Amino acid sequence: MDLDRLLSDIIRGQWAIDFRSSSGYLSIAAKIINGEPLSYQDKPSSLVISARTTAGPSFESFDDAPDGSVAIIPVKGILRKYDSLSTFGTESIANTLLAAYSYDKISAVILDIDSPGGSVNAGPPLTSAIDRRNKPVLAFGDQMLSLGYLIAAHTDKIIASNDFSAMFGSIGIVASFVDMKDKLANDGIKIHEIYPPESVNKNEAVNLALTGDYDLIKKEMLSPLAIKFQEAIRAKRGEMLNEDIPGLLTGKEFYTDLAILGGLVDEVGDLNYAISQAMDMAVVNNFMKS
Repeated sequence: MDLDRLLSDIIRGQWAIDFRSSSGYLSIAAKIINGEPLSYQDKPSSLVISARTTAGPSFESFDDAPDGSVAIIPVKGILRKYDSLSTFGTESIANTLLAAYSYDKISAVILDIDSPGGSVNAGPPLTSAIDRRNKPVLAFGDQMLSLGYLIAAHTDKIIASNDFSAMFGSIGIVASFVDMKDKLANDGIKIHEIYPPESVNKNEAVNLALTGDYDLIKKEMLSPLAIKFQEAIRAKRGEMLNEDIPGLLTGKEFYTDLAILGGLVDEVGDLNYAISQAMDMAVVNNFMKS
């Protein structure tokens, strides 16, 4: 468990996440800072993967799966780049996805997404792996918010698991940091930061934010990422997007019906339906290759 890396992400991280979920990490930061023990579950030794057809059983190994199977790879919880606590990072998920591409038995892949988003640097490993696909990749799930939605947008089709609780969108960026100066001062600790005249802009945006002046950090760090996020969704979803819906690309969340109307989601159906769609797309993909 890499607590130093986790704490760094929490204190100084940039997040593409539903903020209601990110606030939970702030309590973790407080426990680490105060030296309190953390309770967590060990993650399994490998990603939980299944490969199946709509009619057949589920196989937990690509090697055991029959020809024409669809791999189902979970993308769950708050996403970070590296493995930590009880979760797999997007690098591990991406490696599993790349492995699925190499198996002739696997005709298509479903990313089973249930995520409020995560740290900004968690996106590129997985979105890059999706873009390298040689077979159909679909997104299926109940919650695809912020970074979770960006990952879904890179796939060939997005299927909502239901039209009751499923939510999509939250397309935006947020920064979080923990200001520990008062606590350290109370403990008799004073930190001095000394910059030479050649480094007057070093940490400028963050230092201003610590004084309550957020303008520079918005301009230099957050707005550029938010614009790239919007451009990526436009590039991947294209003419399907209905930007006349207020908040579509500026951070609002949508239930399935409005998400379909806004072009964020293609269809709604259960897992068997998603598998059947993946298999149909695989047939077309194989025909195009022949």
